[in-house]
Amino acid sequence: MAHVAFIVPTLGRPSLRKALASLESQSDPGWLAHVVGDGVRPQVPGDPRFWTWEARPTKSAGLTRNLGMGFASAATPEGELPVEWLAFLDDDDTVTPNYVQLLRREHADVVIFRMLHPQLGVLPDPTEPQLCWGQVGISFAVRRAFVQEHHLRFEREYVYAGHPAHTPFNEDIDFLRKCQAHGARVLLHPEITYYVRPE
Repeated sequence: MAHVAFIVPTLGRPSLRKALASLESQSDPGWLAHVVGDGVRPQVPGDPRFWTWEARPTKSAGLTRNLGMGFASAATPEGELPVEWLAFLDDDDTVTPNYVQLLRREHADVVIFRMLHPQLGVLPDPTEPQLCWGQVGISFAVRRAFVQEHHLRFEREYVYAGHPAHTPFNEDIDFLRKCQAHGARVLLHPEITYYVRPE
């Protein structure tokens, strides 16, 4: 069975340790992690499933994720199974131990897991539009073959100052909408598997 490759952009924050520990706690060992330092050299545990990369500073999680997706598509350790899924984890967040196990059961192109946000609660709220800013974060995974076929990439996040509320451009939602535009089969999974800045 093919692997799940986690893309973990990092600025070298101390919270990275907890994020990576949540990967080491997975009940299904079929994962790799590409930890991409945005202008820093990532410090990771000795588990050989952690691959580290140091990139030029971008100050953009989206652009750093693009680098990680490129590494995950090009680099497979000798003797390892190929990567089937690309999943995303920020360096101050964690995933539950059953994340990989649940993901590898699904047959969609994109799986959006529910996430627990410290201020906003559980997202997405099933009574609200699913693919909108403030309802869906980076708690999703996409098939690597789908990303490659459609040349999907994240855009740089920015703040649109022309809007009275200074609405931020959300690179996560933009990426998901690109997937939909290319006909992706999107599954909103009922499980909460992603924790934003856990205590």
